[in-house]
Amino acid sequence: MGFLDDDDELLPEHLTTLLGAPRPGRERVIYASASARDKRGKAFTRAGLAGAGSEVAPTPPQLLALTGHYASDDPWVGHVRVTARGNRLYVNDGTPLTPLDAKLFRAGDDDWSPERVVFDSFVDGRPMRLIASGAELLRRSV
Repeated sequence: MGFLDDDDELLPEHLTTLLGAPRPGRERVIYASASARDKRGKAFTRAGLAGAGSEVAPTPPQLLALTGHYASDDPWVGHVRVTARGNRLYVNDGTPLTPLDAKLFRAGDDDWSPERVVFDSFVDGRPMRLIASGAELLRRSV
């Protein structure tokens, strides 16, 4: 069964099904907003992302601080959800952010890509603004 949407997020309507599914013995699933883990704390991974069944490295705190939902009131800009998996950041559709500097990233892995993402206006170590190729988006609480 697949419980992740295209953004690798666990959908709320599937949470009840996932947690209530019968399991052999006393197995259980522990769900956190950033990952799903078994009772031994081993992270579940999708085949092909980090390798089937391989461990995902913990996300460094400086990258976790950048994750969140950023939105613009401009309908042409929309919103961006930044997530972390291991030592990488990803945006909406799973596009990786390649670090160029502490606050500057390139969208995608291609060296030729002109798309840039800048995290800006930090408060208590968390950016309040994301600039994606010139478009300003503000952090929104979810």
